[in-house]
Amino acid sequence: MADVPNWILESKDSTQYVRAIWNDMSNLLRSKAVHINQLGLLNGLRQVKASFVLPAWEDTVPPDSGVGAVGEVKFVPDWSTCRRLPYCENHLSTFGTFVTEEGEPWALCTRTFLIKALKEAEEKLKLEIKVGFEEEFIVNFADGRPFDETTYCDSRGLDNASTFLTDLTDALIKQGVQPYIFHSEAAQGQLEMSIMYDNALEAADNHIRFRSTVHAIARKHNLKVNFMPKLSSTAIGSGLHCHISIHRNGENLFEMGDQTLSSEPYQFIAGVLNHLPSLLAVLAPTTNSYRRIQPHTWSGAYQCWGRGNREAAIRLLDNNFEIKTSDATSNVYLGLGLIIYAGLDGIVQKRKLPPATVEDPEEPMFKRLPSSLDESLGIFSKNIYFQSVMGPQLFKAYTALKKFELEAFKGKSIEEEVKILREKF
Repeated sequence: MADVPNWILESKDSTQYVRAIWNDMSNLLRSKAVHINQLGLLNGLRQVKASFVLPAWEDTVPPDSGVGAVGEVKFVPDWSTCRRLPYCENHLSTFGTFVTEEGEPWALCTRTFLIKALKEAEEKLKLEIKVGFEEEFIVNFADGRPFDETTYCDSRGLDNASTFLTDLTDALIKQGVQPYIFHSEAAQGQLEMSIMYDNALEAADNHIRFRSTVHAIARKHNLKVNFMPKLSSTAIGSGLHCHISIHRNGENLFEMGDQTLSSEPYQFIAGVLNHLPSLLAVLAPTTNSYRRIQPHTWSGAYQCWGRGNREAAIRLLDNNFEIKTSDATSNVYLGLGLIIYAGLDGIVQKRKLPPATVEDPEEPMFKRLPSSLDESLGIFSKNIYFQSVMGPQLFKAYTALKKFELEAFKGKSIEEEVKILREKF
């Protein structure tokens, strides 16, 4: 255990278990806990391969996923991510990656996939990618009543949420997650917290910490939290708006040098915009996701970009750009990895952005993004570039999982979707 930080080894009196945390392809947070007296078992902790492609609602391995009853992978902790859990103070948790029996990176580990994308961005173009998230979620009392019935940015919403907010903020900061803006949102019981940007891997880890912490603190207040994109046909949806900036030598490329549409940061956006119909199969990965992405709802239903345009799928701000189509049912490691690869493709291919959208987009002037998971998955499955960067195993497994979900939810109403998934996200 030479690689284990001293503070962990010296915390035996206050620590009972250390949790290995990972995110599966359905975006469920999975975990195994090792007792502190057996800490050496955490490095190499075994997990069955098939568990990474299970659907969110049941333990069934999708056909044609490439994994089954045979085969295990081993967890390799990233001790730099280890934190004490403020809501369960005798537990620590750590992220990590998975390797094969031979010690090679495992193709279906999505955290490894994001690490690979970041490494290629750095090695090929000397770029660092930074990310921040706007986290939207619904809070209800245990009996189902909305926690708050105020409207967007109503000051009374802050008053109503003050006790919950105080405990949530304290728990996040203790884990190194820094909130910087909080407000009530448009739906009943809907809140939004923006998390301070960081390098893409740390931002993804912090998003997982955020989700876990919100659920845990809500339970302590006898509340229930939900991150689903759409809980009813009449409710405002919840998204996971993703803000991205690209840096070189410590400088934000959106703040320096050439800012024409043919310059590197705009080529990066052009790559993301070009691949966005395919990306939706990962950023909006459930049938429920497409109930949220509708025209005139500020959710980005059209394949366009704009400066400060909240109806465009990609919104350019002063020093970053925002992707509005993503939601919290997506695996953030896989999603960010593919966004980065799409952006790199834009730079390598010297893609040029079309003119900015300065209006509320409408068909036929603007191309509608896929309006269903079936449509986006069909486009994704034909994306040769994504197949190449993901590799055959990851691409096959993810596609098989989504096809399985499509079949399971075929013809289901929004009420049926919510009944199945509301306890999962």
